[in-house]
Amino acid sequence: MIREIGKVVEKKDGKVVVEFDKDIQRCKVCHLNFLCNLKKNLVTFDSEENLNCGDKVMVEIEEKKSVFSALILFFIPSFLFIFLLISLKELGQIKSFFISFSGIGIYFFILKILSKLLRNKLNVRIKKI
Repeated sequence: MIREIGKVVEKKDGKVVVEFDKDIQRCKVCHLNFLCNLKKNLVTFDSEENLNCGDKVMVEIEEKKSVFSALILFFIPSFLFIFLLISLKELGQIKSFFISFSGIGIYFFILKILSKLLRNKLNVRIKKI
């Protein structure tokens, strides 16, 4: 179980916005931490628990759910890009690159539309501490 401690900064319509500090343990070991330019990370969650602004909360997600997230956000787009690039090589390097890049854009557009379905599969738990 992956656990992270945060603070509720906003509550509205059964949803809470939780703020996480950037200096959390995973950010320190992440090789892509230079891409994050924010010191605070804000994430919105559905919550049935009675939480108020300023409450400290523990956010939990199962490891297999985080692997699923990594699969749909990193691995599938990478394989899609490589597959399109190789299969369209007859069109030339520049055309196949831009078509492959467009394919990733379409993938993320569809993923954005389907995000409500995927959000239920991730099943994040929030507990007041």
